[in-house]
Amino acid sequence: MVWQVAETLADDLPLLIEDLQYCNLHQRGFMTLAVSQDSATATWHYVDAILTKAGKVVNTRSYEIKA
Repeated sequence: MVWQVAETLADDLPLLIEDLQYCNLHQRGFMTLAVSQDSATATWHYVDAILTKAGKVVNTRSYEIKA
């Protein structure tokens, strides 16, 4: 399936791109960013549907950088 190819590619890209910390090519959603003097935190919110207004957040993943 197409999502399996995207998932495999996302797993392999960090091996090719040294600075890449996270890659997800098979799920859809949005990112929020919280910034303070001490840190920056990006949170990815994955949704179960993108073609309807009934889509719900089904998973999240966060990455934080400290100052």
